[in-house]
Amino acid sequence: MELLLWGIAAFWLALLTIGTVLWRYRPSLWPAEPMERGLAEVAFEWPLVSVLVPARNEEHRVLREAIGALLRQDYPRLEIIVVNDRSIDRTLAILKEMAQRDSRLRVIDGEEPPPGWRGKPFALQQALAEARGEWILAVDADVIAHPAAVRTVLALARERALDALSLLPKFEYVSFWDRVIEPQALNLLRLGMLIAAWREKRRGARSPEGARRRCSSHPLALLSAYVGDPAFTIGAFTLVRREALEDIGGYAAIRGEVLDETILGMRLKQLGYRVFAMEGAPLVRTSARVTLAEIWEAYSRSICSAVGRRWLVALIGGGVIVLLAVFPPLVLIGALMEIVRVGSPSVSEAIPAAIAYVAMSSLSFRLSAADRPTLLSASLAFLGYAIFAAIAFAVPWRLWSGVGVMWRGRCVYGVGEDVSG
Repeated sequence: MELLLWGIAAFWLALLTIGTVLWRYRPSLWPAEPMERGLAEVAFEWPLVSVLVPARNEEHRVLREAIGALLRQDYPRLEIIVVNDRSIDRTLAILKEMAQRDSRLRVIDGEEPPPGWRGKPFALQQALAEARGEWILAVDADVIAHPAAVRTVLALARERALDALSLLPKFEYVSFWDRVIEPQALNLLRLGMLIAAWREKRRGARSPEGARRRCSSHPLALLSAYVGDPAFTIGAFTLVRREALEDIGGYAAIRGEVLDETILGMRLKQLGYRVFAMEGAPLVRTSARVTLAEIWEAYSRSICSAVGRRWLVALIGGGVIVLLAVFPPLVLIGALMEIVRVGSPSVSEAIPAAIAYVAMSSLSFRLSAADRPTLLSASLAFLGYAIFAAIAFAVPWRLWSGVGVMWRGRCVYGVGEDVSG
């Protein structure tokens, strides 16, 4: 067991070293300088941007603040289309009330998704059908944008000849569970963004034409979309050139995908379009999920897309998480109990376990810097990983038993769903 623990310690030390060394390459986008007086009036120089917002059961979240932030954008040519995705609360009433006060806001009372469609892609497709913009910006209904957010991302996309640009928002944690669990969910993503930024720096600037011809055929495409490749998209805030989006078939290209935000970038990249993602904490922020039940529901949806009904995959995936992230702290707890019982621990096992635990906690603290984590939440990172392992173990049972996996009051995986692939 000692050799195993040293192997786990080496794993976490390697990740911590990568995160620390590459931190200076961290891609982050800051608000552009305020526009000069009179520049906003020259509307013909600015392409129309259509902001698409799917909203489902948002009454008790930050819907008013999020839509209000979009209406306060300093970008001169903007239309905002919000789709009420079959909400069963007062979401539609709130949206209609806000639309009466600003003509740039249009509200669509969305239809139930047809067979083969997920809720969010279908809501976005309905909004796209009504949009007139040259650029399409998909924004989640719980994302609050800086007044210069739209202008800043569009300027960068045009400057770098990008076809799609995504921002990872700052997560505002308000409860014990979101502080412990959410950062661990973002670790792989943020570490991948650091590796991608480093690779881009080494590779140097490419011509737009060369970048557009590049096509990904990696057998682990979904994983490579997160690790070491900047060409992926994030659902919270993604700007896409309309021509590129329509070339892949609009949001129909991701109609059956739960991980729609990642798959969209893959579809664009496969046709040679330039896609990029970066840290956007200075420009966009979102409130994290508060209760353990909300977090469990959200990540059950994501993990189910990878695990499905396959018990073996769930056991292997969950088991690896337990081994790497939960086992070392358990060994440390056992060592402390041994001190209390006999006065001395098994040093040969306690030392690598301690190294693994400290490295894992330090990595969580480092990568979550944009969200301002606490030392306590970072020290409990293993608890967040334990929750993910438990979700992986539970997903096949929920599917085989007919309970299904719910999201915002809608069954996204259940009886009759194809979750085998």
